[in-house]
Amino acid sequence: MCSASFATVVAVAPSSPRRNSVCWILLGSAACFLALALAVMIVDPFPGDAAARLWLLGLGSPGVVRVLRVINYLGSWPLLLPATLLLPVAFPAALPPRARVLVRAASILLILLVATARIVLRAHWPVDTLAGIALGLALASLATLLADPDKPGATRPA
Repeated sequence: MCSASFATVVAVAPSSPRRNSVCWILLGSAACFLALALAVMIVDPFPGDAAARLWLLGLGSPGVVRVLRVINYLGSWPLLLPATLLLPVAFPAALPPRARVLVRAASILLILLVATARIVLRAHWPVDTLAGIALGLALASLATLLADPDKPGATRPA
């Protein structure tokens, strides 16, 4: 299963309902990313992008911009990379189901806040942030598939 080609990963039949859902998330998010990338290359400016950006920029009062700058920093690679590398040290065992739900909810909230911050701080356009979210979801799904907890000898979360 740890093949280097994306086509091989997609072509392998999933062995469990969980893997099946991860495969569908991978395919859907990769398709969204590719569709957005192609649409932006073909249709410039992207329909609705300017209107969405203007609406979000209208929310940017000085106090909101100050908060969004902090949120933008929380989503920057110099902070996220070391935090990600320290996760196995901080959590050597699998989290209990309730804690996993809280971590996922906090992650989704941070992703949406960072995407909004990047638009309001004029670093990106809305379609850029949507494509980034889709690419991140595709890569996270691929990492989940490659981790392959269904392998013999792999540890399963409690």
